[in-house]
Amino acid sequence: MITFLMVLMLLLCGLLIAAVLIQRGRGGGLAGAFGSGGGANSAFGTKSGGIVTVITVAIVVFCMLLSITLAYQYKAAEKREAPATSSQVLI
Repeated sequence: MITFLMVLMLLLCGLLIAAVLIQRGRGGGLAGAFGSGGGANSAFGTKSGGIVTVITVAIVVFCMLLSITLAYQYKAAEKREAPATSSQVLI
């Protein structure tokens, strides 16, 4: 289960990187700093800002929930695998 969640997290991170890079530049960014005027163009035209932003926010929310789930799953698996002795204090 943890392996599946980790692979899903990696794929989701790649999708999030792609979604951020597709978004329209608002302030010129790095392209504007070097004098290029093409930094404000989008890959999908001028009206794509709203839907790409919504998709990006949805991916971020799903990524955060998946991170929390993965942390709890990992902690539970760690407790199952560790043998408990009388001298250890379980937290």
